[in-house]
Amino acid sequence: MTHIQQFKNSLIHQIGDGENIAFDFFITFSRMEFALKHTNYAKADVRRNAIADWDKFANENDEEFQIRLANKEDKTLIIATDYLFNTPPKRLKFVENHLSWEKRDVIKNKTLKELLLIIRGIRNNLFHGSKRLAIAEQSRNRNLLNYGLIILNECLKINQDLRQKFLEEIGQ
Repeated sequence: MTHIQQFKNSLIHQIGDGENIAFDFFITFSRMEFALKHTNYAKADVRRNAIADWDKFANENDEEFQIRLANKEDKTLIIATDYLFNTPPKRLKFVENHLSWEKRDVIKNKTLKELLLIIRGIRNNLFHGSKRLAIAEQSRNRNLLNYGLIILNECLKINQDLRQKFLEEIGQ
């Protein structure tokens, strides 16, 4: 367990995470994938493994998401959406035998599908992308995780079946 604790401490240092936002994001993202697979948003990968169909969910729920966004009552949702579309997560590249981060362009197609692609990018960077290369961006990393959580929470609000399955096996 020492290695796990060392990694956790390093991750917390890289994000400046006094409130365990990385843990919250990981748990929420994982639970969303579980809920998607159990609420008619599953598909098979090339090996017939069940995977979450984020795109199907986004396409079927984009209209409701856009209505909530246009309503402008939830300022937090607007801030989160604007931030993620305007400053999406960077991409880890391997060029000339070196890893480096590549900035992505502003997302112009402001759909729920694009937003959920961004959130998957956040997850990939956090758990596969060597965030240690971006330690100077603690507040940006924290913002990406925080705003990703806000969007995932909004998905639970717009789809009751998903929300019910998300909470079901944890006693609620």
